[in-house]
Amino acid sequence: QFNFENSTVGQIIINSTINEGISNETQFRLDTFEKYFEKLFKEIELSKQGGLSVDEEILVELKFEHFQKGYDAIQNEIYGEAITEFDKVIRLDPNDLGAKNNKAVALSLAGQHLEAIPLYLEILNKTQNFPDALVNIAHSYSNLGNYADAIRYYGMALTFDYNKNDAHLWNNLGYAYGKLNKLEDAISAY
Repeated sequence: QFNFENSTVGQIIINSTINEGISNETQFRLDTFEKYFEKLFKEIELSKQGGLSVDEEILVELKFEHFQKGYDAIQNEIYGEAITEFDKVIRLDPNDLGAKNNKAVALSLAGQHLEAIPLYLEILNKTQNFPDALVNIAHSYSNLGNYADAIRYYGMALTFDYNKNDAHLWNNLGYAYGKLNKLEDAISAY
């Protein structure tokens, strides 16, 4: 769980805690948010050191504000608002893959998997080194009943070291194999 607190100097402090029972996937998603915020903090620090122009500094602050609002909206299950906030980040920075992924997550959580998949594919066309998008697109395909594509993307996600022991991903892979009546593969995955 993230706790956002304003410090006396106006910086945002992120406290990440791992609770027993939290899934690896949820923890991974939280870690991803933390990495994104750390990147923004570095940009803000650079701006304080005079490394960014005033316009760039404003851009970084706006991106952060809208990203945080989008994150909060997802946490509160207000997916339409989350989509709107991540759209604002994307308009400010069309190359922000984190915002695109999180917009797609909000779409998926709202049951709009067909709208989410093109965003995941756009991310994966730019970089294969984005395991969130691999896991998320696999979930969307599975939810749509396209188990062959789900298997392909779960398999790709499981090639990352920190995913190799994720029981939830292996379970989802086994489920997809089972839906295709590939029982030996399903048993292997489980």
